[in-house]
Amino acid sequence: MLVDEWIETVWSVLNVRAKTLKDYKHLYKSHLKPVIGLLEIDSLSSKDLQVKLFNIVVSKFLWFKDSFLKAVVSGVLQVC
Repeated sequence: MLVDEWIETVWSVLNVRAKTLKDYKHLYKSHLKPVIGLLEIDSLSSKDLQVKLFNIVVSKFLWFKDSFLKAVVSGVLQVC
């Protein structure tokens, strides 16, 4: 079973408000699905997931850091 297939069963039994479920689905689709969605859930180890999730966090942080630095430099240059 693929992670994408498994997650559909999770959505159906999750006991959260509709808005929360919508947010969870959006976050999964935006961040996790591209990385783990097509993997076989039975072949994933916890270490595999930790590495993949760590890589997501690092890539998002680096993007944020670069965007932040560009904004700061841009702001400083506009002031000068």
